[in-house]
Amino acid sequence: MFEDFSVPLLVCYERGCPEFQLTIIWLVVFVYGWHV
Repeated sequence: MFEDFSVPLLVCYERGCPEFQLTIIWLVVFVYGWHV
């Protein structure tokens, strides 16, 4: 499950995405994991 998000998170982090965007991504991961 989380493996699917690991690559996008790493790419986003390496490119210097805004912190709020990373927060949104982690929120989506958490909600997705919670309901699945």
